[in-house]
Amino acid sequence: MSTTVSTATSIDGTTFDITRFVPLSVQQSKEKTVPHRAVIYTFGGGLVAGSVAISHNMIANFAEQTATQVFAPDHRLAPENPSPAALDDVYTTITWLQAHAGDAGGTLVAAAALKAKDEGLSPPIAAQVLRCPMLDDRTQMEPENPRFPYLTWFPGRNTIVWKAYLKGFTNGMEVEGISATVPDTAAPARADDLHGLPPTHLGVGGLDLFRDESTSFAARLSSHGVEVQSHVYPGVPHGFDGSPAFALRLELWSNEANIRALVENDAELSAFPVAEGSKIILVNMESVNFSGTEAAVKELTDAGIDHADLVIANACVTPAIHPPAMADLDDATKAFTVNALGPWSLFKALLPLLQKSQNAKWMGITTTLVSLGSMETGGLDVTY
Repeated sequence: MSTTVSTATSIDGTTFDITRFVPLSVQQSKEKTVPHRAVIYTFGGGLVAGSVAISHNMIANFAEQTATQVFAPDHRLAPENPSPAALDDVYTTITWLQAHAGDAGGTLVAAAALKAKDEGLSPPIAAQVLRCPMLDDRTQMEPENPRFPYLTWFPGRNTIVWKAYLKGFTNGMEVEGISATVPDTAAPARADDLHGLPPTHLGVGGLDLFRDESTSFAARLSSHGVEVQSHVYPGVPHGFDGSPAFALRLELWSNEANIRALVENDAELSAFPVAEGSKIILVNMESVNFSGTEAAVKELTDAGIDHADLVIANACVTPAIHPPAMADLDDATKAFTVNALGPWSLFKALLPLLQKSQNAKWMGITTTLVSLGSMETGGLDVTY
């Protein structure tokens, strides 16, 4: 692991440091001509504490787990620097990184994603990872709640921290009296419109004060068409991700690393000749081998699907299935034309998007899911 420190200038002219973490796997990569992906990591600390130095080992571990270079801004802290100072530092890190080539950390990640969406950042953020995020300044919990004795982040502390962070909007008034003035880029749970946000991984402990606001945010993201991976880890409190006493932290790290597939698949699809308005067919070919390809394609044509700009199938074990092979089919199936076939990894990435609907818009492309059952039972199943 190597680290280097750069200096950036925030929106208001304040300078701050950005530390780059580069794991050995990235340093040894042979793909020297292809830009490596990058992650911006915002440290935890309830918006009033923390630093890159304190979180150094956790950030380095994240970089190793994901085989990704990580850029960590030493953003400003409340109450000396209330909102939007920290958000401005994180957003500046995003634009600085583009120009040069994830508790409170979750607050700033979610807020930066909202700001990037609102301002039309290009290229857009590829994904966001929210770890035990602090999203809602209105969260409270009564002592009678059965989870209360197990909290490591308490409601009273939560109120104090939010008041410190929101001072720029409250002028010292009580939180109850200023709720209408708090923007969603300060408290992301207040956002009404979540459409257009990047794919999101959200993980939170079952005994965390932030559990309910996190699961609610994940549900709202999903209802607004955002791809979400959401996990509640039972029996663990806020901060379990940094404690060796909790084995579930390893599961959290592994699940976070899996979001790489969404980012990589976006890049992979862009290599295919599909443009706005193109038609993609996602085919679940269960128990179909090469000898059944002709029958499978015939079923598609019988179902009225006679053209696709890209077919993505989970038939990676049959490498002979590719566009030239279509020319060997009989006349009944030659009507089905395809410009390219996508890889198995794309099938895995797109399948969750279509499990609740047979048609979806993805990257401005019409995507349709069909499921071809075993050739022994036959039949086109469009209720996958």
